[in-house]
Amino acid sequence: REALQRDFDLDHNGNAEVGFCWFNFLIDNGAGKASLASISAYLHRLGRMKMVIPLYQNLVRHGLLEEARSIYASAGPSYHPITRASLDEMLNPRK
Repeated sequence: REALQRDFDLDHNGNAEVGFCWFNFLIDNGAGKASLASISAYLHRLGRMKMVIPLYQNLVRHGLLEEARSIYASAGPSYHPITRASLDEMLNPRK
């Protein structure tokens, strides 16, 4: 992971697809918490539902619900209303 980051600076790659794969890789391999600043920056600059929702789902699946909520609290207002509705339901389900 460190070698990939060092050689390719994937945390700051401008390609949305590369970022989506990279950040999911980090989360899946236990580096999600350590990479939250970069994941948050990515989710703040991207709004595509096909990438945003699965990334939040992966954060939640790996025990980072509160962190996902925190990111969403600041990034969410820039998302499309349909994306926000889906994330509202996922991150704050009705009881």
